[in-house]
Amino acid sequence: MSDFATILFSVKEEGYTGVMVRISTKKHYSKCRFYSTRILTTSEGCTPPMALLQQHIIIADDAEHLRNILVRIVSTAYPAARISVVADGRAALAVFEHEAADLVITNNQMPHMGGLQLIGELRRRGVIIPIIMTSGDVLIEPQAQAAGASAFLPKPFSAAEMNQVLRALLAQP
Repeated sequence: MSDFATILFSVKEEGYTGVMVRISTKKHYSKCRFYSTRILTTSEGCTPPMALLQQHIIIADDAEHLRNILVRIVSTAYPAARISVVADGRAALAVFEHEAADLVITNNQMPHMGGLQLIGELRRRGVIIPIIMTSGDVLIEPQAQAAGASAFLPKPFSAAEMNQVLRALLAQP
């Protein structure tokens, strides 16, 4: 059996888009994944995990105190959101490969894989979710935009600034 994916259905309604995909591989006969900011329905016996009913946000920053601040900001603005917190771009990419996400917030300078590389790799793979780049180096903004960042916030930023960007990029729960 070769690997293949079958699109079971797709939706586009009031700004929400999504697709239910049945994936068949040599290792797994069949599993379903739903990619969307919000689940509207299911099909053909595929029930997406309950966690996908929530928005999933990945936060990647090597500074623990900044990760904690970002978690507080995001969880206040989106209390039902599921937040994955990692210390570098490579770990963020691994989380995305396993769970997908609705939005990524990434710092630029991190060990193993920086934010620019993370953005570039996600965009190379065709991922079209919003990505927010944060950095203390404002001169990196043009590179972040060229890599595919949806928004750039220079550090330090306020909770109000991050909330404004989140509201502009992410559908309200």
